[in-house]
Amino acid sequence: MMKAPYPYALPFDRYRALLARDHSLMADLAPSALTSAVPACPDWTGEDLVRHTAMVYLHKAESIRTGAKPTGTWPPAELAQMDPVHALQQCYARLADQFDSHQPGDPAFT
Repeated sequence: MMKAPYPYALPFDRYRALLARDHSLMADLAPSALTSAVPACPDWTGEDLVRHTAMVYLHKAESIRTGAKPTGTWPPAELAQMDPVHALQQCYARLADQFDSHQPGDPAFT
């Protein structure tokens, strides 16, 4: 039985629009900020933040795709080999693809 939605949850289309906006802003700023310090995250550079965000996108995409927590080595080794901005773009695309392939009410491990 499905529970009633959380009363303060955003409608899915609004959530998607905000996620797309935030991703676009990060992707636009990332190339010039990879070596910059991240004030809210001591000891992190812009590259660390971009890679972390890519990893989160990929983790959620895999969780939706499989319906379970990703297994094996996490994050995948190839993610560290990718250019950080390219990784951000690719992982966001995989997440968007999973959103497009499922209904908002579909079960997913998150």
